[in-house]
Amino acid sequence: MNCSRFLTLLSIAGVLFTTSCGKEENQKAPTVKFETKVLHPEDRTYDITLPATLSGQHEVKVYSQVSGVITSVRVNNGDLVQRGQVLYVIDQTPFKLAVQTAKANLSVAQAQQQTAKLQFNSTSNLAAKKIVSDFVLSEARNAYNAATAAVEQARAQVAIAETDLSHCTITAPCSGLVTTNNFTEGSMATVGNPEQLCTVSENQDMEAKFSINESDMLEMIKEFNLKPSANGLVSSDGLPLSAKLPQLQLKLKDGTIYSERGSFAFISGSIDRATGTAQCIAKFKNPKGLLRSGLSANIIFPFAANQVICIPQTAAVRLQDKYTVYIVGKDGKVQGVLCEVIPSNDGKEYFVVSGLKNGDEVVVNGARKLKNGDKIR
Repeated sequence: MNCSRFLTLLSIAGVLFTTSCGKEENQKAPTVKFETKVLHPEDRTYDITLPATLSGQHEVKVYSQVSGVITSVRVNNGDLVQRGQVLYVIDQTPFKLAVQTAKANLSVAQAQQQTAKLQFNSTSNLAAKKIVSDFVLSEARNAYNAATAAVEQARAQVAIAETDLSHCTITAPCSGLVTTNNFTEGSMATVGNPEQLCTVSENQDMEAKFSINESDMLEMIKEFNLKPSANGLVSSDGLPLSAKLPQLQLKLKDGTIYSERGSFAFISGSIDRATGTAQCIAKFKNPKGLLRSGLSANIIFPFAANQVICIPQTAAVRLQDKYTVYIVGKDGKVQGVLCEVIPSNDGKEYFVVSGLKNGDEVVVNGARKLKNGDKIR
């Protein structure tokens, strides 16, 4: 066999040998390293996230105090207005005429009063000289008093007419955001109409209204030493809720966290039987006007959990709504147990409600590769 043929065969054999070795190596099952953890009670702070609806701390419904055709609408929904800013103007023509008529009637009454006064003074002089009787004097006095009362009545009618005229210009009762603007130019504003012209929501301070379940309310009563009262839950030591309870955060619908932190202002002391929840109100400052009435958001309430059992989320195998955790026995074999857990907000841990106890050793890594009876050491 010449040298070149020998080298060719040798190279082919080398390739076959390498391929054969590679197959043997690939056939070896990779070794899984199972990590475990012995459980002990720990202290944690976790967040409760609750849906909330925002509204201005003061929402004023604006109604018309006179009836007439709206000739000017100077605001739109969503406009920010200042206290005293003109919102609507009602046709002033009939009210201006009413003012002119009232003032004319006042002038007539004042003239009649002057005549009655002259008559009374003249009669008084005659009565003093015994020229006329006391009866005639009394008649003159009564006529003057009636004329004086007529002047006051006419003056009141002028004031009423001027007030009605002023009500034709409807202004913002407070600074805030205009919502539910229901009327346009040419619409008829009517006194007593149950439909308001608009609503002005004072938005310097905003309220977030949300609900907590019964168990959370009981935890808060115990944790923060609260007691029921006629005005909802209050602190047993007299401190306001804002000083007693932790501050709250507000998560907006775009996923951002609102820059200002809020505080509890009210917690109902009773549970709604229909929903099983208690109503709460939190207050948030709104210096930049970012928050608007009617917006939806999520309240983030930090809650302390003392001496709770925690496991990494990698330790729990989820199947639909059930979670299985594998406990390591003294013989090194694993046994799966069903657990009730609550996810933490950091996405890394579960708080164990039931199924595990202090001292249990659980598999925290590789649990999905296990089945009951597998020996891991």
